[in-house]
Amino acid sequence: MTEAKSAISDFEQVQLPDVGSVTLATLDQLRKARQQEDAAARSVGDEAAEANAQMQDRYADIGALLVPAKDRWPVPTELAPGVERAEQLVGAIKATDARLANLNVGSSQGLPGLVTRVKNWGSKKELQRQRARTSADLRSLLVDIGRRGGPIASQSIPALGPLLEQAAAAGAAESHKTEEAQAVNSRITALDSEIRRRRDAEQEMGFDALYTSAYLKRFGAPAVTSPLELKKGELAYFACPAVLARIQSHTQFVGSSSGFSFPIGHTGIRYRVGSFRGHPVQQQSLTRLDTGTLVVTNQRLAYVGRSKSVAIQLTKVMHIEAYTDAVAILHEGNENADYFLTTTPKQTVFYINWALNAAAAQG
Repeated sequence: MTEAKSAISDFEQVQLPDVGSVTLATLDQLRKARQQEDAAARSVGDEAAEANAQMQDRYADIGALLVPAKDRWPVPTELAPGVERAEQLVGAIKATDARLANLNVGSSQGLPGLVTRVKNWGSKKELQRQRARTSADLRSLLVDIGRRGGPIASQSIPALGPLLEQAAAAGAAESHKTEEAQAVNSRITALDSEIRRRRDAEQEMGFDALYTSAYLKRFGAPAVTSPLELKKGELAYFACPAVLARIQSHTQFVGSSSGFSFPIGHTGIRYRVGSFRGHPVQQQSLTRLDTGTLVVTNQRLAYVGRSKSVAIQLTKVMHIEAYTDAVAILHEGNENADYFLTTTPKQTVFYINWALNAAAAQG
């Protein structure tokens, strides 16, 4: 018997605070693993059922030997009614078989013969159904007699020994497969939970944020290429196309965006996830100034455009707002926020948050 292997055993698990275990596998890989676990559950369930059937067969065989040999072994008081009932059922089956045999004897010709054959056919079907019910009742009794009486009668009837060993082996196999099935079902439950959490995070953030968080915790952020000229010891973690925009008036953060405010690590800074378009922040005054690339590094946030550039030290970041189509950053030394219009605002804020936490942990 081969034990079913976990479909995600080759993938590392990472523990995230307030989240739990996250598998370093993509959502597609998790869904494929879920399908494999389903197949494993069916296979193990079939093997458990097959082992159970084999065990039941052996005990029924033992019971079939014990009932006619009731005078050769000490029948316990509690089993005596069952043994007597089994004898009665055996007699009933023999009587039914005899009646079925009589219906099959002889043949009739012509129309009267046809009527007789139709009548006999109906009687035969009823007798066959009756025999099936009686046989099922007898088998159940024989299994119980064999299970409970077999060990008692084994000294008196040596032929029971091999059958008892086979029944015990089949029972052990069923128990093992049942435990294995429980393990597979537990893995399925865990997979369903993680897939649901990962899917919800992806729908909310626009990317598999839990996987990315687990990867960053385990391996750190891989360096990416960008148009930014990096300083000594500086690594670029994230880069995306962006449009630099600013509110030309001196109005500062009029109104508030809808959504939730989240703390950024232990920096004391918070950013808000909400809606930008349609928000009464005097959008008419928001002027697009340049097109370029927004880069997040381990030291700063930098914008590299065609004609303009912006560099903000991570330690100078005061406030971040993530809208549906932009990121606004307010930093020390600047009264107004810089707006970076991008198609990945939440992913951008995610990497800014990670860079801020990493910088705070080092400093």
